[in-house]
Amino acid sequence: YTYIDAGLNDEAIAELKKATELSAKNPTPYDALGVAYRRKNKSEEALKWFKEAIEREPRFMLAYDHLAAIYLEEKRAKEAIKTYQKALKINPNMPAFHLKLAMIYEKEGDKKKAISEYKQTISKDPNAVLAYNNLAYLYSEEKNELDKALSFAKRAKKLAEKSGAVTDTLGWIYYQRGEYDKALEALKEARNLEPNDPMITYHLGLAYLKNKMKPEGKKEILEALKNPNFPEAEEAKKMIKELK
Repeated sequence: YTYIDAGLNDEAIAELKKATELSAKNPTPYDALGVAYRRKNKSEEALKWFKEAIEREPRFMLAYDHLAAIYLEEKRAKEAIKTYQKALKINPNMPAFHLKLAMIYEKEGDKKKAISEYKQTISKDPNAVLAYNNLAYLYSEEKNELDKALSFAKRAKKLAEKSGAVTDTLGWIYYQRGEYDKALEALKEARNLEPNDPMITYHLGLAYLKNKMKPEGKKEILEALKNPNFPEAEEAKKMIKELK
């Protein structure tokens, strides 16, 4: 991988092709060829070499990850899912693959499978913060599952006390549970940890409003609206109009 790391992809390809001739069963040079071609933006050629690496050694997990990454870049989610599933059949003790599979399912809107894979992740890695946080978020979307959501959010917070995203999830679940004082406390902390995140700022504004602190709430919502990447901008604008 030395030539690749140095950005010398053509030199890397020449050397790696020699290596495949010397050791046809070793998956590493095949995988490295895939990486080199990916760096050259030749995805089909890269896919071919990653598949060759897997064919040589089906337990070579890195090639599955590289293969799935290209599928995801090309919006081929179904093929990425199949790739991770194939890898997990061979080696089920791969929490990182369960996590990535969960995130694909979540993005594709398959909540049930996403939850299942997040749970698989934490069963194999009890310190998987992102899995706990994302489980909390998914359960928070169901009003009758807010107890589960809170439990997962608290676990995530314990593992990542200084994470603004995790603290925001916890605060937002308190908000949804109607525990507005706790929500405000957590969301203030989240805002301090991630001062430039418009969703956290917006959540804090809503928590201020629920705690009958209208000027503070309005200020935070207006601050969130300054960010061009704020996904809830239309809803926030409506709220500002109602506050006048």
